[in-house]
Amino acid sequence: YGGEIVADEGHRAEDVDFRAQLTVIKQANPDVLVIPTMGKCLPLAVKQARELDLNIEIVGGDGYGDFMWEIAGDAMKDTYWVSHVDKADPALAGFFKKYEEQTGTECMEFMNAVMAYDSVYWVKDAMERAGSDDPVKVRDALEATKDLKLMHATLTMDEFHNPKDKDGIMLVSDIAGKKAVFFKKIKP
Repeated sequence: YGGEIVADEGHRAEDVDFRAQLTVIKQANPDVLVIPTMGKCLPLAVKQARELDLNIEIVGGDGYGDFMWEIAGDAMKDTYWVSHVDKADPALAGFFKKYEEQTGTECMEFMNAVMAYDSVYWVKDAMERAGSDDPVKVRDALEATKDLKLMHATLTMDEFHNPKDKDGIMLVSDIAGKKAVFFKKIKP
């Protein structure tokens, strides 16, 4: 997409000190720091990046969690996070309203609810295209899914059984609220 990778560093899952990798990255003078990891590694890396004066925008994968604020605090400023779903996505407002009407409660596990809902309709669509409930035929139909409009995205599967160019949600850090909030929906 026109970007240039100026440094590519890795770590082990149990690592808690990322200063060596971040120093190499800082010396490469990047415009953006991408940290595609999960768990406590993610906020620790963000915090250590700021401690090393890497004061650039940071982008993380779908590993964001509110617990990160407890570890990284204000180092979370100017961070962006990719996700599948966010409750503030206008396209999902009707779903959440109907959920609350039917259950009498707010949908707290919203990502699980939306992904489960769409998964049921994906399987239904595959069974209809397969003309059968035979597991092999359904599997083949799932793998051949193309341009299926689901609630959270349009789904096309690639030859490696992965969603191709699936919509994503970008979240942005909200320092005052100590959370990530809906920024925009993107199509790669």
